[in-house]
Amino acid sequence: MDPGTCLVLAGAEPSQLPFLEMAGLLVALAGYVLSFVMWAAHVVLAKRSTRTFYVAWTFTLIGELALVTALVARGLQPAVPRLPLNTFFEITALVQLGAAGSLLVIMPRAKDLRAAAPVVMAVVVGLWAYGYSKHQPITSDLVPALKSVWLQIHVATAVLSYGPLFMSGVTSIMSVIMYWSGGRFTAKRPPEEAGGEPQPSMADRYEEWTYRIIAFGFPWLTALIITGAVWANYAWGRAWGWDVKEMWSAITWLIYVAYLHMRLRAGWRGLPASLVASAALLAMVVTYVGITWVVRVAGVQSLHDYGG
Repeated sequence: MDPGTCLVLAGAEPSQLPFLEMAGLLVALAGYVLSFVMWAAHVVLAKRSTRTFYVAWTFTLIGELALVTALVARGLQPAVPRLPLNTFFEITALVQLGAAGSLLVIMPRAKDLRAAAPVVMAVVVGLWAYGYSKHQPITSDLVPALKSVWLQIHVATAVLSYGPLFMSGVTSIMSVIMYWSGGRFTAKRPPEEAGGEPQPSMADRYEEWTYRIIAFGFPWLTALIITGAVWANYAWGRAWGWDVKEMWSAITWLIYVAYLHMRLRAGWRGLPASLVASAALLAMVVTYVGITWVVRVAGVQSLHDYGG
């Protein structure tokens, strides 16, 4: 579909697109904040009201749709429209989509994770604020390394991996807190039917869902590293250059490998598995945010320092 048709379908003139982008971002923020409030209300009122669940889920969806609208409007602004997959602000927005989108998919299937929902949305709101602080008008004047289709595939796999893995990090940290707290969090729950088997404890449920989410996100994290190597070979003539961000990506991947190996082969469950999953989240945050900060503040050389 050509850009002119996109504009006609959107019902917007080119001069209106920056306004639509900003409006979409603000509506997304409002949706995410209201979603956080309603998820928190659902935690408090869970046993007395199911309506809060659907209201919270709807606000999350509104935030997602508004952010998609903002990114589409942003991508149509340059003289030669492009996919908004390049700058730090754009990538952070995509990670927000992935994290909140994971919530939309998982919560209807695992309502006993309701306490994790407001925490995830608090992270999403924080990502919105941090990403917006890096916001700059879009430009089509990109460095050559950012003009590869492999970069677009690379970023797409980042959304499918980082979004769910951020949520798995939240559930793993919450399960660690539950295991350390003990009491009702680690006690078996009553069976669903009379004479049935006791249900897993709340901590065990969070640990189990942590594993399920990681099992989904890890293959995409692997694809992220592979497509990144292909892109690097295209852009810089080598697939691996021991760049600081490449090294931390590999460290993060190896921690997730260790987690899956220990849980599947060594039989690790409960607190030990949750601690390793939490360590993987820490490594991912260092890769995503920490290394970018170190490169720019400490002057460390990295080929991955580009875009606003």
